[in-house]
Amino acid sequence: MSLKNKNIVITSGPTWVPIDDVRVISNLSSGEMGRLIADKLIQKGAKVTLVEGQVYGDKPLKSGKLIKFNTLNSFVKSLNKQLTNDVDVVIHAAAVADYAPKTVKKSKISSNLPEITLKLVKTPKIINTIKKRAKNAVLVGFKLQSTMTKKDAVSATRKLFQEAGCDVVVANAKMRSSYKAYLVDAGGVITPALDSKQKVVMQVIRYLEKIS
Repeated sequence: MSLKNKNIVITSGPTWVPIDDVRVISNLSSGEMGRLIADKLIQKGAKVTLVEGQVYGDKPLKSGKLIKFNTLNSFVKSLNKQLTNDVDVVIHAAAVADYAPKTVKKSKISSNLPEITLKLVKTPKIINTIKKRAKNAVLVGFKLQSTMTKKDAVSATRKLFQEAGCDVVVANAKMRSSYKAYLVDAGGVITPALDSKQKVVMQVIRYLEKIS
């Protein structure tokens, strides 16, 4: 696939879920992977839309479209507006909240309480809806775990192929001071271990350029 003029949507960064009207639960996603992929695809001539959460050191894209979001709900609304049958590739690298408070307080919870209890419920799998909206798109998913082996990469990504219809998945882990990732395709073909985000980006680009 030539990437020149391809319409590519990338999601990146953390999603917030509110506890009350001033507090949220978030995660440690830096959004770096999404930015690295976006920059490389822009260099290749692709038409990039980056749907990005609240990350440190926000900066504009060199070209393309940058859409910012904060909460999980705003992410879903922003993403859905971009998912059409004109999209060629979706790269879903955002760290979507897996759980959210069952109820959200309308005003700030008092800071004088000795303790509070939050009941969390599972959030919908956003990745499972992407190909229903962007029917012609190649879908690149990401699976993050605390540790990652080659065997883990195959088993951990299985549902993303079965339920989301991913074409390829990056199975990765940030382990203390090291990073490890594998690219897995729907046929179970897996790359050797990759030890940096930059190497992951190059493998994703090679995969997209290789497919017809």
